[in-house]
Amino acid sequence: MTLGGMTVAGHPSDQGPGRPFQDGSTEGTRRALEASERRYRSRYEDVPLPQAVISPEGQILSANPAFCRLVDSDEVVGRSILDLRHASDSASPADWLAGVGADQPHEHIWERVVAQRDGTPVPVLVYGALLTDEEGRPEALSVFIQDLTRLRQAERALSRGEALRQALGQQASDWAVLLDAEGRMLHVSYSSANALGHDSDKVLGDVGFTYLHPDDEEPVRQAFQAVLDEPERSQTVLLRIRNAAGEYRWAEEVLTNRLADPDIAGIVCNAKDVTARVQAEQALRESEARYRAIAETAQEGIWGMTPAGQTFFANQKLAEILGVSVEALYATAAMDVLAPEEPQPMVDRLRRRHERGPEAYEIAYAHPDGSRRVLAVSASPLTGEEGMVGSLAMISDVTAARLAEEELRRRALYDDLTGLANRTLLTDRLDQALARRSRRPGGSLAVLFADLDQFKLVNDSWGHAAGDRLLIAVAHRLSAAVRPGDTVARFGGDEFVVVADDADEAEAGALAERLLTALAEPFDIEGNRVYVSASVGITASESESSEELLRFADAAMYHAKSRGRGRVQVFDVAIADDAANRLVIGNDLREAIAGEQLDLHYQPFVDLTNGQVVGVEALTRWHHPTRGDMSPPAFVAVAESLGLAPAFDSWALTRACRELPDLRRALGASVRVSVNVSARHLSEGNLEDTVGEALRRGGETGAGLNLEITEGAVMDDPDRARGILQRLAERGVTASIDDFGTGHSSLAYLSWLPVASLKIDRSFVENMTRDADSLAIVASIIDLARTLRLTSIAEGVETPEQLALLRRLGCMWGQGFLWSPALPLQSLEDLVAGLPHRKFDLTPVNADGPPAGRREQVTAEHGLHRLMALHREGASLTTIAAALNAEGFQTPRGLRWHRSTVARVVSELAYPTLWQQGTAR
Repeated sequence: MTLGGMTVAGHPSDQGPGRPFQDGSTEGTRRALEASERRYRSRYEDVPLPQAVISPEGQILSANPAFCRLVDSDEVVGRSILDLRHASDSASPADWLAGVGADQPHEHIWERVVAQRDGTPVPVLVYGALLTDEEGRPEALSVFIQDLTRLRQAERALSRGEALRQALGQQASDWAVLLDAEGRMLHVSYSSANALGHDSDKVLGDVGFTYLHPDDEEPVRQAFQAVLDEPERSQTVLLRIRNAAGEYRWAEEVLTNRLADPDIAGIVCNAKDVTARVQAEQALRESEARYRAIAETAQEGIWGMTPAGQTFFANQKLAEILGVSVEALYATAAMDVLAPEEPQPMVDRLRRRHERGPEAYEIAYAHPDGSRRVLAVSASPLTGEEGMVGSLAMISDVTAARLAEEELRRRALYDDLTGLANRTLLTDRLDQALARRSRRPGGSLAVLFADLDQFKLVNDSWGHAAGDRLLIAVAHRLSAAVRPGDTVARFGGDEFVVVADDADEAEAGALAERLLTALAEPFDIEGNRVYVSASVGITASESESSEELLRFADAAMYHAKSRGRGRVQVFDVAIADDAANRLVIGNDLREAIAGEQLDLHYQPFVDLTNGQVVGVEALTRWHHPTRGDMSPPAFVAVAESLGLAPAFDSWALTRACRELPDLRRALGASVRVSVNVSARHLSEGNLEDTVGEALRRGGETGAGLNLEITEGAVMDDPDRARGILQRLAERGVTASIDDFGTGHSSLAYLSWLPVASLKIDRSFVENMTRDADSLAIVASIIDLARTLRLTSIAEGVETPEQLALLRRLGCMWGQGFLWSPALPLQSLEDLVAGLPHRKFDLTPVNADGPPAGRREQVTAEHGLHRLMALHREGASLTTIAAALNAEGFQTPRGLRWHRSTVARVVSELAYPTLWQQGTAR
């Protein structure tokens, strides 16, 4: 047969039985062929490669032993090739048979799966060659078979390994990249591509350095070059890689040189994402930096110490507080720094810190600058991973705070100005003295309450600074005058209290006299000699209340002052009753003012030229619910003493402004209402606001309101009084000087005060018809008012004689019982309505004139002009007489001037015929 275009001889069975050679060759040829056949068969039989010859119909014509071993069967010749087909072979039987058909190519290769005798599949690779006869017709197919079992097993193992590698690669968190010597990416692991979001196919061939953070590129290039220069070398670098979103991820990468490995041939880059770790470390560093900054900038010293007292942390503030260097703190045990003289207590604290726990305390510290400091220490146990580490202490210098607290305690107990005990310490000392008295049978205790007389004059004359220096000097003298152990306290203002322990009433009286004697010597204040007296109240009561003892002593002092200045008064039941009565009246008065329980009555001002009512004075009346009608002087005095005067004034002003329209309808459109205001309200209170509020409530503009003030109220602070009265005058409110002539007035002040009238005190009016001096004073006031263009008003006019005399003196208005007492509004309206022509009768009284007597005349050469000049300045009669004598002037008889002589001259000049009547009587 022919194989591959050549005719080949098969073994005998290929020729058929008894078939002769056709070419008629010789014996030699025959032997050559037999030898060739033997060689061929030997190769066919002995070759390890399975071989077989298959007919075009698929029948196995011959098979070598290797083939039989392949299918594990010796009986394969004559069987159909389909008998050897395994069920797992995907080719159909037709495909199997077609493989041996005559229409197939001369050579063919295909894969099949044959079955061994036990059914075991054997994958094979079949190489087929077509055998033809001399004419080229197909006779059979010679096949050579390669067992693929081991190959398939290796492929399956390789496939499983690759699948496992891919599965592990997909799940791995570490990144792997293979780079060539130029840094180009040859391979990118799945985990790398997945983590960074890059498509691995698209980044292959890119230079890996281009994906690095610009700040990291140079360090990584240097590391890459170092690895490149040395085979098998590895180096770890920390870098940032840009992901597909443009964000940078931190990676810790190990570069390994595997260029010499033929299976790798590159630089292996194994990396893992350490972004979280780097960020945590960065946050930790930032946190440490913050805490260190806090520690270094803290205003407290921070000190970390071992149980043995060795420093393992100290901030700069601690060094500043302690006055040593930080280096010294690390080199010196804590107890040697803080307590070198007595270290044991601190040693015990440090060693037992875990037992003592957190604690706060203060220690005294000897600062290197020589000062003594107070340090506040707040210490806590400090633990670590190994357990107890030591102590952490926060230390502050609280020296200034403690000094301030001490100063506050001192100020809380002592008077800032004088250094004496204040009310708080006084009460405490008094309580202690009461407790000691209660423990001693027959024990005694006295309290002295002293108030300086007319201290306000010092402040007004030389200022409050001088007044303060006087109070300091008084405190020193009082302290020197008392017994050892007695307490001297400043109660307030110019009031002082002495607590005399174990002193009875007699001893207290003797002590009070020593106090007055100590104050009797003049004080030198800013070069001025100042004399001071005091009113002293004493109580040696058996009371067990410090508050009550002080109240009793105060009441006694008040009583002493009312009897005259520079006196000592011992508290008794009568004083207690008076004080209690004033307190009760004061409380009731407060309620009466708040509850509108007071009333206003009105007393008319009468024009002494025609009898017409030109104004009224509003006078407060109080009908007490249990005491009945109260005396106005009594409750007004209580109001003054208890500080109720401003509230009292406010009520009266408001009521008067509210009733003013009714007054004007009843008495005349030009009628004005006068309201008395207290001296304290003018000098210390808010009189302007009070008047303004009263006008607002009453709906008045101020044109009908007049304020009556005393000379003393004006003279307390003339500048302030003038300013207030001037501003009120601009609102239409006028003012009168009440009780003129009884106070300490000055014509200089009176000339520029914005007042409208002078009210002559009732004491002068009452006596003027029988006392030449009173008459002179009344005449002088009337003349002064006329000169200053002020209205003169006489108070307390009760008799026709007084009326006649006032009219002759030229007094403009009068007020008194001669016409009407103070009446309620309706009663006054009825009274005036019943008068003829609504005017009071001013018919003169017919009085016999006094016989003519001799009157001394004052000529120019005897000092007339000097006398009148002094009179116009407001000098008293006594002052005028003294001045004339001192300057060498004499009376017409050549005698010395006396008060009565001056009075006669003044009265004659004011009303020439008046003195004749007076002397006749």
